Amino acid sequence: MNQAISPGYFGKTVCADSRRGEFDWRNQLVLDSGKKPDFIFIGDSITQLWELPVCFESTGLRLVNRGISGDEMQYISKRFSADVLQLQPRCCVLLGGINDSWNLDYNPPLQRMGESLESLVARVTSYFDEIISLSEKTNVKLAICSILPVEKVYQGEDGKRLKYIHRVNQYLQRRCQEKGLLYVDYYTAMIDKDSVSEVSDGALMTPGLTHEGLHPNSKGYAIMKEILCQKLAEIGLQL
Repeated sequence: MNQAISPGYFGKTVCADSRRGEFDWRNQLVLDSGKKPDFIFIGDSITQLWELPVCFESTGLRLVNRGISGDEMQYISKRFSADVLQLQPRCCVLLGGINDSWNLDYNPPLQRMGESLESLVARVTSYFDEIISLSEKTNVKLAICSILPVEKVYQGEDGKRLKYIHRVNQYLQRRCQEKGLLYVDYYTAMIDKDSVSEVSDGALMTPGLTHEGLHPNSKGYAIMKEILCQKLAEIGLQL
Protein backbone atom coordinates (compact mmCIF):
# COMPACT_ATOMS: atom_id res chain seq x y z
CA MET A 1 0.00 0.00 0.00
CA ASN A 2 1.34 3.41 -0.98
CA GLN A 3 0.99 5.98 1.77
CA ALA A 4 -0.77 9.05 0.40
CA ILE A 5 1.11 12.30 0.76
CA SER A 6 -0.62 15.19 2.50
CA PRO A 7 0.25 18.87 2.79
CA GLY A 8 -0.91 18.71 6.40
CA TYR A 9 -2.84 21.52 8.06
CA PHE A 10 -1.80 25.11 7.51
CA GLY A 11 -1.51 26.22 11.14
CA LYS A 12 -4.10 28.98 10.97
CA THR A 13 -7.80 29.07 10.20
CA VAL A 14 -8.11 28.57 6.44
CA CYS A 15 -10.87 26.99 4.40
CA ALA A 16 -8.51 24.40 2.92
CA ASP A 17 -8.26 22.72 6.32
CA SER A 18 -11.99 22.03 6.43
CA ARG A 19 -11.68 19.00 4.13
CA ARG A 20 -8.04 18.01 4.63
CA GLY A 21 -8.75 14.88 6.64
CA GLU A 22 -11.51 13.83 4.24
CA PHE A 23 -9.31 14.30 1.17
CA ASP A 24 -6.39 12.44 2.74
CA TRP A 25 -8.74 9.50 3.34
CA ARG A 26 -10.19 9.63 -0.15
CA ASN A 27 -6.76 10.00 -1.75
CA GLN A 28 -5.56 6.90 0.08
CA LEU A 29 -8.56 4.94 -1.23
CA VAL A 30 -7.82 6.04 -4.79
CA LEU A 31 -4.17 5.01 -4.50
CA ASP A 32 -5.02 1.65 -2.94
CA SER A 33 -7.52 0.89 -5.71
CA GLY A 34 -4.78 1.10 -8.32
CA LYS A 35 -7.24 2.90 -10.60
CA LYS A 36 -6.13 6.31 -11.80
CA PRO A 37 -8.82 8.99 -12.17
CA ASP A 38 -9.60 10.24 -15.64
CA PHE A 39 -10.26 13.81 -14.47
CA ILE A 40 -9.69 15.67 -11.22
CA PHE A 41 -11.49 18.96 -10.72
CA ILE A 42 -9.75 21.21 -8.19
CA GLY A 43 -10.81 24.63 -6.98
CA ASP A 44 -13.18 26.42 -4.61
CA SER A 45 -16.93 26.22 -3.96
CA ILE A 46 -17.80 26.58 -7.65
CA THR A 47 -16.00 23.27 -8.16
CA GLN A 48 -17.21 21.70 -4.91
CA LEU A 49 -20.86 22.41 -5.81
CA TRP A 50 -20.53 21.02 -9.33
CA GLU A 51 -22.33 17.65 -9.12
CA LEU A 52 -19.98 15.87 -11.51
CA PRO A 53 -21.55 12.37 -11.52
CA VAL A 54 -24.90 13.92 -12.51
CA CYS A 55 -23.60 16.43 -15.07
CA PHE A 56 -21.31 13.88 -16.73
CA GLU A 57 -23.22 10.69 -15.93
CA SER A 58 -23.09 9.23 -19.44
CA THR A 59 -19.30 9.29 -19.73
CA GLY A 60 -18.43 6.31 -17.55
CA LEU A 61 -15.21 8.09 -16.57
CA ARG A 62 -13.64 8.27 -13.13
CA LEU A 63 -14.21 11.85 -11.98
CA VAL A 64 -12.75 13.15 -8.71
CA ASN A 65 -13.85 16.41 -7.09
CA ARG A 66 -11.33 18.26 -4.94
CA GLY A 67 -13.14 21.57 -4.56
CA ILE A 68 -13.19 23.36 -1.19
CA SER A 69 -15.62 26.16 -0.45
CA GLY A 70 -13.82 29.41 0.32
CA ASP A 71 -10.42 28.15 -0.84
CA GLU A 72 -7.88 30.64 -2.18
CA MET A 73 -5.20 30.10 -4.80
CA GLN A 74 -2.40 30.13 -2.23
CA TYR A 75 -3.78 26.96 -0.66
CA ILE A 76 -4.91 25.36 -3.91
CA SER A 77 -1.30 25.57 -5.06
CA LYS A 78 -0.04 24.11 -1.76
CA ARG A 79 -2.37 21.09 -1.94
CA PHE A 80 -2.02 20.53 -5.69
CA SER A 81 0.60 17.78 -5.35
CA ALA A 82 -1.43 15.88 -2.76
CA ASP A 83 -4.88 16.26 -4.28
CA VAL A 84 -3.95 16.00 -7.96
CA LEU A 85 -0.45 14.95 -8.94
CA GLN A 86 -0.04 11.92 -6.69
CA LEU A 87 -3.30 10.49 -8.06
CA GLN A 88 -2.01 10.80 -11.64
CA PRO A 89 -5.22 11.69 -13.49
CA ARG A 90 -5.28 12.00 -17.26
CA CYS A 91 -6.27 15.64 -16.85
CA CYS A 92 -6.77 18.22 -14.10
CA VAL A 93 -9.42 20.92 -14.46
CA LEU A 94 -8.37 23.93 -12.37
CA LEU A 95 -10.84 26.68 -11.49
CA GLY A 96 -10.03 29.16 -8.72
CA GLY A 97 -9.21 32.72 -7.85
CA ILE A 98 -12.50 34.42 -7.03
CA ASN A 99 -12.14 34.10 -3.25
CA ASP A 100 -8.84 35.95 -3.40
CA SER A 101 -10.75 38.99 -4.60
CA TRP A 102 -12.22 39.54 -1.12
CA ASN A 103 -8.73 40.69 -0.11
CA LEU A 104 -9.45 43.88 -2.02
CA ASP A 105 -12.02 44.86 0.62
CA TYR A 106 -11.48 46.56 3.94
CA ASN A 107 -11.68 44.07 6.82
CA PRO A 108 -13.40 45.79 9.78
CA PRO A 109 -12.80 43.05 12.43
CA LEU A 110 -9.08 43.06 11.67
CA GLN A 111 -8.99 46.79 10.88
CA ARG A 112 -7.02 45.84 7.79
CA MET A 113 -7.07 47.87 4.61
CA GLY A 114 -7.73 46.06 1.37
CA GLU A 115 -4.86 44.84 -0.80
CA SER A 116 -4.10 46.90 -3.90
CA LEU A 117 -5.37 45.64 -7.23
CA GLU A 118 -1.88 45.42 -8.70
CA SER A 119 -0.48 43.52 -5.73
CA LEU A 120 -3.34 41.04 -5.69
CA VAL A 121 -3.17 40.28 -9.41
CA ALA A 122 0.58 39.72 -9.17
CA ARG A 123 0.25 37.48 -6.11
CA VAL A 124 -2.60 35.34 -7.44
CA THR A 125 -1.02 34.83 -10.86
CA SER A 126 2.17 33.69 -9.13
CA TYR A 127 0.18 30.84 -7.51
CA PHE A 128 -1.13 29.79 -10.92
CA ASP A 129 2.47 29.81 -12.17
CA GLU A 130 3.47 27.55 -9.27
CA ILE A 131 0.82 25.04 -10.31
CA ILE A 132 1.90 25.25 -13.95
CA SER A 133 5.48 24.56 -12.89
CA LEU A 134 4.41 21.54 -10.83
CA SER A 135 2.31 20.12 -13.64
CA GLU A 136 5.15 20.47 -16.14
CA LYS A 137 7.11 17.85 -14.19
CA THR A 138 4.39 15.23 -14.71
CA ASN A 139 2.35 13.70 -17.50
CA VAL A 140 -0.85 15.22 -16.12
CA LYS A 141 -2.57 17.49 -18.63
CA LEU A 142 -3.71 20.78 -17.12
CA ALA A 143 -6.82 22.68 -18.18
CA ILE A 144 -6.86 26.16 -16.63
CA CYS A 145 -10.31 27.73 -16.42
CA SER A 146 -11.04 31.43 -16.39
CA ILE A 147 -12.48 33.00 -13.25
CA LEU A 148 -16.22 33.39 -13.67
CA PRO A 149 -17.75 36.87 -13.75
CA VAL A 150 -19.97 37.90 -10.85
CA GLU A 151 -23.39 39.54 -11.04
CA LYS A 152 -24.22 40.73 -7.54
CA VAL A 153 -22.76 43.80 -5.82
CA TYR A 154 -21.02 42.56 -2.69
CA GLN A 155 -18.85 45.23 -1.03
CA GLY A 156 -17.20 48.57 -1.64
CA GLU A 157 -14.49 47.37 -4.01
CA ASP A 158 -16.70 45.75 -6.64
CA GLY A 159 -15.26 47.94 -9.40
CA LYS A 160 -11.78 46.67 -8.56
CA ARG A 161 -13.13 43.12 -8.30
CA LEU A 162 -14.37 43.21 -11.89
CA LYS A 163 -10.97 44.50 -13.04
CA TYR A 164 -9.20 41.84 -10.99
CA ILE A 165 -11.20 39.03 -12.62
CA HIS A 166 -10.61 40.40 -16.11
CA ARG A 167 -6.87 40.97 -15.61
CA VAL A 168 -6.20 37.57 -14.06
CA ASN A 169 -8.09 35.93 -16.93
CA GLN A 170 -6.05 37.87 -19.47
CA TYR A 171 -2.87 36.68 -17.77
CA LEU A 172 -4.06 33.06 -17.68
CA GLN A 173 -4.98 33.11 -21.35
CA ARG A 174 -1.57 34.51 -22.25
CA ARG A 175 0.31 32.00 -20.07
CA CYS A 176 -1.64 29.08 -21.51
CA GLN A 177 -0.73 30.21 -25.00
CA GLU A 178 2.95 30.51 -24.01
CA LYS A 179 3.01 27.11 -22.31
CA GLY A 180 0.80 25.22 -24.73
CA LEU A 181 -1.83 24.59 -22.03
CA LEU A 182 -5.56 24.42 -22.40
CA TYR A 183 -7.35 27.65 -21.48
CA VAL A 184 -11.06 27.15 -20.80
CA ASP A 185 -12.74 30.51 -21.31
CA TYR A 186 -15.99 30.51 -19.34
CA TYR A 187 -15.71 34.25 -18.78
CA THR A 188 -16.34 35.43 -22.34
CA ALA A 189 -19.40 33.19 -22.71
CA MET A 190 -20.95 34.22 -19.39
CA ILE A 191 -20.48 38.00 -19.27
CA ASP A 192 -23.33 40.43 -19.85
CA LYS A 193 -22.25 42.23 -23.01
CA ASP A 194 -24.36 45.26 -22.02
CA SER A 195 -22.19 45.73 -18.91
CA VAL A 196 -19.00 46.16 -20.93
CA SER A 197 -17.86 49.72 -21.60
CA GLU A 198 -14.86 51.28 -23.26
CA VAL A 199 -13.68 52.73 -19.96
CA SER A 200 -13.95 49.49 -17.97
CA ASP A 201 -11.81 46.36 -18.15
CA GLY A 202 -14.37 44.18 -16.42
CA ALA A 203 -17.94 42.98 -16.82
CA LEU A 204 -20.82 41.46 -14.90
CA MET A 205 -22.27 37.99 -15.34
CA THR A 206 -25.30 37.59 -17.58
CA PRO A 207 -28.47 37.60 -15.44
CA GLY A 208 -30.08 34.20 -14.90
CA LEU A 209 -26.89 32.14 -14.73
CA THR A 210 -26.34 32.28 -10.98
CA HIS A 211 -28.25 31.68 -7.75
CA GLU A 212 -26.98 34.71 -5.83
CA GLY A 213 -24.55 36.52 -8.07
CA LEU A 214 -21.54 34.25 -7.50
CA HIS A 215 -22.27 30.53 -7.81
CA PRO A 216 -23.63 29.17 -11.12
CA ASN A 217 -27.10 27.65 -11.24
CA SER A 218 -27.98 24.73 -13.51
CA LYS A 219 -27.98 27.03 -16.56
CA GLY A 220 -24.55 28.36 -15.65
CA TYR A 221 -23.09 24.91 -15.13
CA ALA A 222 -24.62 23.74 -18.42
CA ILE A 223 -22.71 26.49 -20.25
CA MET A 224 -19.53 25.53 -18.41
CA LYS A 225 -19.98 21.87 -19.29
CA GLU A 226 -20.42 22.63 -22.98
CA ILE A 227 -17.36 24.89 -23.15
CA LEU A 228 -15.19 22.48 -21.16
CA CYS A 229 -16.13 19.48 -23.31
CA GLN A 230 -15.44 21.45 -26.50
CA LYS A 231 -12.01 22.57 -25.31
CA LEU A 232 -11.01 19.10 -24.10
CA ALA A 233 -12.04 17.63 -27.44
CA GLU A 234 -9.48 19.91 -29.11
CA ILE A 235 -6.70 17.92 -27.43
CA GLY A 236 -8.34 14.54 -27.90
CA LEU A 237 -9.95 14.19 -24.48
CA GLN A 238 -13.60 13.22 -24.18
CA LEU A 239 -15.62 14.19 -21.09
